[in-house]
Amino acid sequence: MISPVLNTSSAAVAAYLNGEKSAIQNCTKCIVDVRDVALAHILALKKNSWGKRHLLVGGCPSWEEIVECSVRSLPKECASSVRERIPTTVSDDNPKPSLGTNPPHPTLYDCSQAEEALGMKFRGVDEMVAETVSSLFKWGHVNA
Repeated sequence: MISPVLNTSSAAVAAYLNGEKSAIQNCTKCIVDVRDVALAHILALKKNSWGKRHLLVGGCPSWEEIVECSVRSLPKECASSVRERIPTTVSDDNPKPSLGTNPPHPTLYDCSQAEEALGMKFRGVDEMVAETVSSLFKWGHVNA
């Protein structure tokens, strides 16, 4: 998070860490790191690629994967107390996909053309989620 204001994407992760969810959503979420988006814009200008469209998706993990990564990323000093309130079961509800497919079918995006054209590599899901968890604690959005 760039600022202390809780945005929609980070609020969704915070809801799991704060025990506001009783089950893990049975769907996927397309994610990209804001720093990668900013870099892509800068590189597009530098490479005279402005105006061309590039797919900027760092990954499309299931919410179960996001929650598991969040648990792995918890600060050691509060990991056990936070872990106790995070749901471990995936909801039986199978919502209609908004983008891509529902688990267990992966939603596959190929951003290699954007990475090649811009000369960059997108951050992986583990890094993005870990950074989000760190920011949530830093700005006080998770009750430790």
